Amino acid sequence: MHAIQKVFAPLNEAMLELYSKYSREELQTVLDYVTHSNRILRNLTENLRKPAKEEQENR
Repeated sequence: MHAIQKVFAPLNEAMLELYSKYSREELQTVLDYVTHSNRILRNLTENLRKPAKEEQENR
């Protein structure tokens, strides 16, 4: 486990530094935005895949 911690330590430090620049409220806003935009993108992606999936099923 120690080797993995060494590899990810710089990432952890960089993310902590990034988080420290934002208030809790700002981070909540970012989380809300990312969560909702992700849901929208997943739904739209699924809608784009439906015609191709239906075409394959009809073959």
